[in-house]
Amino acid sequence: MGKGIIHVGVFKKNDDRMVYNAVYQDGTSGYYYAKRFAVTSITRDKEYQITKGTKGSKVLYFTANPNSESEIINVTLSPNSKARRKVYDFDFSEIAIKGRGAQGNIFSRYRIKAIKFKEKGASTIGGRDIWYDAAIGRLNTEERGQYLGNFNGNDAILVMMKDGSYELTNFEITNHYEYDKVLFLRKFNPKKVVTAIHFDKKSKNYYVKRFLIETQTLEKRFLFISENPGSKLEFLSLHPEPEVIIHKKDAKGTKSEEQIRLDQFIDIKGWKALGNKLGSVEITKIVGIEKEEPIEEEPVNEPPVSENEEEGSDEVMDEGNDPGEETPEKVEKPTKKPKPTVKLPEPLPAKTPVKEGETHNPKPAFPSDVIQGNLFEI
Repeated sequence: MGKGIIHVGVFKKNDDRMVYNAVYQDGTSGYYYAKRFAVTSITRDKEYQITKGTKGSKVLYFTANPNSESEIINVTLSPNSKARRKVYDFDFSEIAIKGRGAQGNIFSRYRIKAIKFKEKGASTIGGRDIWYDAAIGRLNTEERGQYLGNFNGNDAILVMMKDGSYELTNFEITNHYEYDKVLFLRKFNPKKVVTAIHFDKKSKNYYVKRFLIETQTLEKRFLFISENPGSKLEFLSLHPEPEVIIHKKDAKGTKSEEQIRLDQFIDIKGWKALGNKLGSVEITKIVGIEKEEPIEEEPVNEPPVSENEEEGSDEVMDEGNDPGEETPEKVEKPTKKPKPTVKLPEPLPAKTPVKEGETHNPKPAFPSDVIQGNLFEI
């Protein structure tokens, strides 16, 4: 495919969620430009320019973001430049998403030494709805299988395994899960309590435990049941009020059943804890009572206002604005001039009888100073 390749990916037609973030230098002016763009259609075997196309132009930074994520990069200018700030951060969310042929916003007039990725940002066009197709163990956006939720930014998927382990993953559509080993998938909620009943082979006892997912490492499995060989997971639920029916048999062989609400049986403990012993008699069967999980309303997180935006910082990237350029002393923002208030005319005095030989000349309803005022402002 050629030399100097910085990205290769499968093109999906009309995919307006795939957004590319780029910084390039124009070969003619030497200026650096930042741009965000989508590619919704192409012609096969035809080349398209990311830069202006002038001789000597080059791309310094490029990323592909399948969920239109913004990102923060750290920029280091040349030590010989006359810029006041030689190291600063830039947030791609401050510029709009345009077409692939757009020039972009002026990023810097000074020579750039290095650009490094600093932090992944949230999607700037809203979250992505994700479904899980258990038949093939794949995620999709075509509404096939179980709906997992709307994902954005650093959201993750919680995968609970049949062997008594769990794993956190990202929500990339390319993910593949071992569907024959997966118990269920959910959108990860760190406040969600996991309730489990497991059998410890060494002590031959059943234990109940309730815990929160405390680990944040992606793509790594954590075993939350007994590590003794032969131990197994018997019951698992994310419902806030899980209930089970315990089938028991005493020493005389008498069978009985007991219904237990597990959230009242044990408090929340650490994910490594063994749990509380589930009775002292022989347990022959554990049956979970199916309950529909309550629908949780996801909080609407309004984007925080950065200190730079509050202070009117020159870090906002607009055409002709350079974060590294020397600027005069900070000028205080002018306060908004209050709109002029109009004094309404006083109410007319009560009409008095006119004496013989006099004419009645009442006060005008609208004084001349009001008529001559700014009616549009009123």
